[in-house]
Amino acid sequence: MGCQKSEQDREICNGIMREAEKLILEHGVLSFPYTSIIKKNLCSARVFYKHFSSREDILVCTLMRRSITWDVEHFLAKNPDLSKKVQVFIPTLISLEISRVDPVYVSACLIANNSSVWQLASEEKMRLLRMLDERYYKCIRDATRQAVDAGILEVTQEECDALTDDLYYYCLGKLASVPLIITNYRPLACLKKNEVQSLISLTSHHNWKEAVTKEELEEAYKRVVDYFHDARDGIDCERCIYIRETQEKVTH
Repeated sequence: MGCQKSEQDREICNGIMREAEKLILEHGVLSFPYTSIIKKNLCSARVFYKHFSSREDILVCTLMRRSITWDVEHFLAKNPDLSKKVQVFIPTLISLEISRVDPVYVSACLIANNSSVWQLASEEKMRLLRMLDERYYKCIRDATRQAVDAGILEVTQEECDALTDDLYYYCLGKLASVPLIITNYRPLACLKKNEVQSLISLTSHHNWKEAVTKEELEEAYKRVVDYFHDARDGIDCERCIYIRETQEKVTH
């Protein structure tokens, strides 16, 4: 699987992925009948397999196209006035909101964490998955390190890494818990009520020269919610290509 160069190829790929994501919502990640896309006359079998050779190909593409990292980087670019202390929490707030507004991503993300699903996957697929996870972790780590560099967070390197880990695993836990909450018929709105206070409690034991307030996080969360009013519309190959093309710059 590789990102397609021509505009026509990208249009076909986007059409396949849109239909595949509908099937994921209808049938689930492990059992969606991806080959039925061919029968919908979106493309021929030859063209389909030019883009995707397996269900795993489609899942990796789903994760690339809907990467949280893409939204973190673009949200921060659209909100340059946010303070460094607030920026520490932006990857987490965006992860929380995606867990509520993007069931396709949440489903694919849960499967991505199940190693048994990828036993027959190619090394290229595994490389992309590792790259996505490392870049997601890095966007959280970079935000904490920038707060340290700005003198807002007075911690050692070890403590900075511990804060990054706390936020990273907090996000993973939330992404994993949403399907269980839906199964138990607990309204998703209940999740938002104490989220900000939970984040403050999670990070309050670190030495903040200027600690973030509940009001500041609530305002940042509101911006995230506003951003997602249309940020999940029209997802296409351009997001995946952005992640690939900027990866070398990010890792150097």
